[in-house]
Amino acid sequence: MVEWIARDYSKADIDKAGAFLVPWWHGRFHPHGQELGHAYGVVENWRTCHSYPLNAFQVNLRSRARRVEGDALVAQRLKRFSSVMDKLAREPNMKLSQMQDLGGCRAIMSSVRAVDELAAIYRAQHAEQEAALKVYDYLRSPKADGYRGIHVVGRFAARAEARKPWNGQRIEVQLRSRLQHAFATAVETVTTFTRTYLKIEASIEMRYAAC
Repeated sequence: MVEWIARDYSKADIDKAGAFLVPWWHGRFHPHGQELGHAYGVVENWRTCHSYPLNAFQVNLRSRARRVEGDALVAQRLKRFSSVMDKLAREPNMKLSQMQDLGGCRAIMSSVRAVDELAAIYRAQHAEQEAALKVYDYLRSPKADGYRGIHVVGRFAARAEARKPWNGQRIEVQLRSRLQHAFATAVETVTTFTRTYLKIEASIEMRYAAC
């Protein structure tokens, strides 16, 4: 039986640890080993405690995606520590406890039409453990790097008493077409290796608009 990790620290401690590590991540600050180890442990606990809510959201996503397409590809992932630090460094006003995509799952559909059909299911069916869904439509309003897709962010709400320690954990659900996924993967790879947030010129974005 899987033993799911729960949160051990307050959100104030989590935010403090994230802010403490950003200068170190930039190479501008070299804390003592004990301080570094403690801050790292806090961030890792917060990151990994999203595993149970993520699994619950992924199960629901898989069921819904296959109502649209039987061969829809569904996957899940916890945000890597390096990606967490890159995002905190890139967005200095963000608090770690407010990061919406520490846990993420995605469905890759055959077409934009299928993506829209799946998004409509989420809009229509707010399951109890996905209360207060927020939908971000990057199909109609792409990101600066040209990214397109639909993101649904929800908070976990337990039905069983034993699962209530995970209440409120945010999970991001990404809905993409196959071509959109290929584009997003390419941009993410370049960003990871260069630590440079890409922006796509309008001419490229227009050619990509129909993906």
